[in-house]
Amino acid sequence: MVVQTIIELKEGMSMLKIVVLGVVILFCPNFFRYEQPAAQTRSSQSYLERFEQDIALLRAEILHSASSLSECDSAELRSFEERISVIEFIGNGVIAVERRFTLRVNSNIASTHNELGSYAFRRGCLEDARRIFLYVIEIYVGSGYAAIRQRAQIGIDDVRAAAKTR
Repeated sequence: MVVQTIIELKEGMSMLKIVVLGVVILFCPNFFRYEQPAAQTRSSQSYLERFEQDIALLRAEILHSASSLSECDSAELRSFEERISVIEFIGNGVIAVERRFTLRVNSNIASTHNELGSYAFRRGCLEDARRIFLYVIEIYVGSGYAAIRQRAQIGIDDVRAAAKTR
């Protein structure tokens, strides 16, 4: 069957493409399958659930810290940024296992960045807030992230307005 497929594809394809296709078909028989094996789907679902639990806990901590009245604390802000990076790494692992979670995972991460930017703004860390909001606008492109980018733009506008009053 593989040889017949290669012969049918030979017209209009270079020899290198045919060889690569043949190697992929021979050594990766599931490469062209669209459905995921049930065990892999369960595994990726459990990774997604773990990711969503971790990010929900981090968001709760950011909101709790933001509610207390204090000055800009760059060390605490950096700590939150590092934790978001770790959770983002976990999220990228989820995406690597199953691409259909890309928008869901990235939306959660981008929203958490926006919350961290709001936290920095409320604490008076205007330059950090601006940097975080710009990160969201620059990284999360595409129509699926339009509302998240709009929220980041509102944050940047707030930072600009606050900087003028200082």
